[in-house]
Amino acid sequence: MNDYKFQITGTLAVFWAALIALVLLLPQSGTGIAASRYLSAEEFAEQVLKACGIEKTDGETALETFRRMGLADRIPDGEKDIVRADAAILLAGAYQAMYGDFREEELLKAIREQNRLTDLDGYEEEQEEAMILVYAAGLVPGYRTEEFAAGREFRGTARLTRNMADEYIRRLTDESRRHSLSPDGQLLRTQSLPVTADKFPYILESYPDSYYDWNLRFENSRQFQSGELEEGEFFYPADIGQMPWFQTRFAGEVSEYAKSWAEKAAAYAQLAFGVDYRTIEDHNAWKSAMYMLDADSSPAGSQEELNRRLDRYIERMKENRTILEFDKAAADPSSLYYYNGQFYIRLYVRYRIISSRVINPGIEDILYKKSFNSVIYSDGVARLENVVLGEWRDGYYDIAFSSPNEQTDGSDIGISERMIQDEYYSGTVVSR
Repeated sequence: MNDYKFQITGTLAVFWAALIALVLLLPQSGTGIAASRYLSAEEFAEQVLKACGIEKTDGETALETFRRMGLADRIPDGEKDIVRADAAILLAGAYQAMYGDFREEELLKAIREQNRLTDLDGYEEEQEEAMILVYAAGLVPGYRTEEFAAGREFRGTARLTRNMADEYIRRLTDESRRHSLSPDGQLLRTQSLPVTADKFPYILESYPDSYYDWNLRFENSRQFQSGELEEGEFFYPADIGQMPWFQTRFAGEVSEYAKSWAEKAAAYAQLAFGVDYRTIEDHNAWKSAMYMLDADSSPAGSQEELNRRLDRYIERMKENRTILEFDKAAADPSSLYYYNGQFYIRLYVRYRIISSRVINPGIEDILYKKSFNSVIYSDGVARLENVVLGEWRDGYYDIAFSSPNEQTDGSDIGISERMIQDEYYSGTVVSR
């Protein structure tokens, strides 16, 4: 019996020794098993040329063809696995050969200025320009890093997989497979859309359904629900460009104003949800910044009343020992809508309350003592639900914009209403 065990053990030892030797003999790069998931620069160049219908001359490599035709200056080592930044150069060159120069200069400019690709530092100029172009053309979407991210990662140093290569080439030759971008260069979502998608001009890929699927302010009004709200008294985000105010003044151009107001909404969030009673009066910076965001800061506004409102908040929050920690905010121009003399921008904010004497007040406090107005600078009665000190919270609010000047050209429009009421969001969520 012991001899039998020894024979089995000896056989296994020989087997494992042979297997290890075989693995050590296998190539670690190139076309071996360990590298089968990736492809060389020359192989990818061959596939791209074939898809484009471009033929090589005798004795010429595919990469040399790219250089000869002026489609690429930087030519990587053809035998090494190609990285995504170099693949972008070949895709960009092929795109140019097939379709000519990319003509959407404003989109390219927006991608650069708005930092829509966040990891372009350290690359050669040709690589950087190619990565921007193939992203703009919808060939390479990049990677989202988190919800509400305004930019994406290209990950140009990563090796290109065969699956990626196949898909990028299909997008090169088939426009219907390409990704779509917003006018300011953000990736759009075209599948698995929110319930309310038809109310918006587009849906951003990085924004969750929770940003979209709750009522716009006018949808909760009695006049709208009864059909009494007349045409022209409200405009959905998808229709805001048809509003006469934009049509008569700017030929329907909404984007620059919407962008400016979205930036102001996000700036408000950073100030309102990132305060500390111990430092709020240092250098008067907080009050000055909040003042400049307000509609009443314009020459036609109630500047004295605005100063009083800010001073009252500072006094209340110091008594309450308010400390709020801000994490991030998101407000996109595509959420712009109009109702009852005001424009609205939808705002998301993530924050937590570190210190506050007011926690989950009763109904009497909410109605008569403006309980949470000592926590967050807002208009009317601030209402927060289920507050737990130190716990991160997600808030969704519609921030109103207008101007005290009836003849405004839009330049003096500022924040006119900040209704920080959790119950409005939670009570109007649209479900499937």
